Amino acid sequence: MDVRSAQAGIYFMWIQGLTVFLALIGTTLACINTGARVTYAMGRDKEVGELFGDLHHKSGAPTKGIWILTFISIILGIATVTMYLGGTTQTALDPKYHTFWYSVGLFDPGVYTTAPNTLLIITLISNFGTFLLYMMSCIVAVIAFKEHHMFNGFKHFVVPVFGLLANLGCMLFYIIGPFSVAGMSWHEPFIALGVALVWGIYGAIHFVTHSKKKEKPMFVSSAAAV
Repeated sequence: MDVRSAQAGIYFMWIQGLTVFLALIGTTLACINTGARVTYAMGRDKEVGELFGDLHHKSGAPTKGIWILTFISIILGIATVTMYLGGTTQTALDPKYHTFWYSVGLFDPGVYTTAPNTLLIITLISNFGTFLLYMMSCIVAVIAFKEHHMFNGFKHFVVPVFGLLANLGCMLFYIIGPFSVAGMSWHEPFIALGVALVWGIYGAIHFVTHSKKKEKPMFVSSAAAV
């Protein structure tokens, strides 16, 4: 084998790894900033802690919400990666391959052979929330522009309905996928759905109790002026 070709492959590997790392950093920052602005709107409306509704006096950004979500992301990331790096192979590795990554795990290496893929679970939970948010945004777009003087059939009905169906299809795949795709495990998507269900129930209870406490109506009683 040409040594120069092997060396070029190593250089390419480092360049590709750096590119992926930068892409992950960019995506993470975008997700945190998006989440912080959603929680900012909720904090401003006093649906969650008013701390989330604070804006920095110079930048005008919800920095407190950003830091809180960053801290939560760090904790979830450490827990997820620690479990994942313990090993997710189908069979237990030979002891000679029990490297540093196994030493940071919480269980014996053999446990990881049957444990769900934690990295996949956290990804599915995150994606499910994104699909649900975008699907609800499409529904709101159809309702909000239905009687608006700027209503456009293509922009305010066809496109949102397409987005609604696309996101709904992605969400349904969590249930259909394990039974229609060969080799796909049902553990990760069903665990993700369970977490989403529990979080949704908690959110509903919080919304009802918080609305009653603040004596705020839970449903809109009259249309806003256009």
